[in-house]
Amino acid sequence: MVIIVEGIDKSGKTIFAKEFCKRFSFQYYKVQRNIFFSGEYDHFNMHEKDLYTRGEYECVSNLLRGININIVLDRFYPSAWVYSNAFNRNTDFSYLYRIDKLNAESGKFYLVYVDTPIEVIKERFSEEEHISLAFLNILRKEYESYLRIMNNLLEIRIRGDLPMDSIFEQFPEKFIKHLQGF
Repeated sequence: MVIIVEGIDKSGKTIFAKEFCKRFSFQYYKVQRNIFFSGEYDHFNMHEKDLYTRGEYECVSNLLRGININIVLDRFYPSAWVYSNAFNRNTDFSYLYRIDKLNAESGKFYLVYVDTPIEVIKERFSEEEHISLAFLNILRKEYESYLRIMNNLLEIRIRGDLPMDSIFEQFPEKFIKHLQGF
């Protein structure tokens, strides 16, 4: 089973993902990307050898569909869609959609969207990061758009500003029972 955890920066993805792995004995992997801040968080660059340009989203997806592993991915290709839109980068969305569709058809992939109130996220950024509420709202809009247009995976929404036990109570009972079978 592959759980992709997505959400705006500082929404609580990593804390949730690590706790999920601890509770259900899953492996944890954080997809790294290089972010360079300038001004009002208006400049986003990925290393030229990032997962998208090298086709690794597809390679990693193919690998995960073909093996039996329980893993949580702290971010994955949905972030590429969201941040590409937010920063007006040229992205082949059909490529990302194809990966999403193949992953959904495998029945092994699930998406957990950490939906935390914008005001809470804003408070989690330091003053040096200069993030604006307007930009956070753009990211939220792009995630909502992704979930509505692109996502084919079983989606579970959680609130990242709640105590951890409350977060796990948000999961459908059927999903938790399925996890306990692993």
